[in-house]
Amino acid sequence: MDRRTFLKSSGAAVAATGTSAVASAPSARANAGKVRLEIRTALSPAFSTGYLRDRADRLARRIRELSDGRLQFELIANSAMVPGRLQNASATAYFGTEADHVAADPGLAYVSALPGDLSLSPEQFATWLSAGSGQMHWDEMSATLGIKAFAAGHSGAQVGLWANGAIDGLADLAGRSIATSGLAMQVAGQLGLVVGPAEAGHDLFEPLMGPTAHLSEPDQRARKFWFREGINRRGTVLSLGLPLSLWEQLDSSDKAVISAATSEAYHQSISEHAAHDSAVAPHLLAARGIQTGALPDDVTRAISHASGELIRKIAADSAGASRIHESYMQFRQSVTGLPDPVGSQAAV
Repeated sequence: MDRRTFLKSSGAAVAATGTSAVASAPSARANAGKVRLEIRTALSPAFSTGYLRDRADRLARRIRELSDGRLQFELIANSAMVPGRLQNASATAYFGTEADHVAADPGLAYVSALPGDLSLSPEQFATWLSAGSGQMHWDEMSATLGIKAFAAGHSGAQVGLWANGAIDGLADLAGRSIATSGLAMQVAGQLGLVVGPAEAGHDLFEPLMGPTAHLSEPDQRARKFWFREGINRRGTVLSLGLPLSLWEQLDSSDKAVISAATSEAYHQSISEHAAHDSAVAPHLLAARGIQTGALPDDVTRAISHASGELIRKIAADSAGASRIHESYMQFRQSVTGLPDPVGSQAAV
């Protein structure tokens, strides 16, 4: 069974079991007589092919099924997924990651991927959203950009860092190039790496997917080193974003469909990555002669230091960032026992 067949069959099995979120979705009868709503959904280049495109297709199909055809998400290639510019001729929604939007508001990093050891596991993040006020703060922040966004998937907790050569210490990073996204780009710069566009060739690469999916992409097979922890050590949250004006026009049944489908998609992706990365990835890595291991201690310490300094600046940048920082770090401390590395300096 190849990777994509494995992914699709495992996803179907999860869907067949049902979840509490999906069980609460309205029946098709609730949509009888309604006019079909077509929503053009932008995909960044990383989501145009492979596993990430599969995830987008499956989410669009699931929303269509749950709404009995009422909600139609048409997926289009569009790299200009800038919040506040969705009401244009090309797209009225996006599927990607909030890491693409940190230039619009750096506080969105809390709901995409914090670098270093500041991140939450996929399961912890879901709990923070639903029971730790995370979604409330996300809604508040996104509303200033005219967006309503949902967690709709995850890269997996062990994406790792790929390289075309060994990394024996921090000095080995100087002058080498890396492809990554979000705040990891700024952390990489502090480590002496040269950050470039993801579509270009690089010495190092931190993908938006776990090792099983990554190994299926032909243009990435040349890299022969995989380090278990990259800059975004616990992966990246995938999200679906709609214009807030559109969301507010939807009735309760349509809103319930989107909420249920994205919640299901998020938990499916966690289960898939956990299964693939433990059962499939080790065999693929070994079969292709890829050397695996952990980053040297001085590299991980440098990542942690640069990450803390960057988050300190973001948390002090605005009241909105300060509020989501406080919520996130209080929850993080409650589940990990680790203190807020920014501390009182986060206050504005």
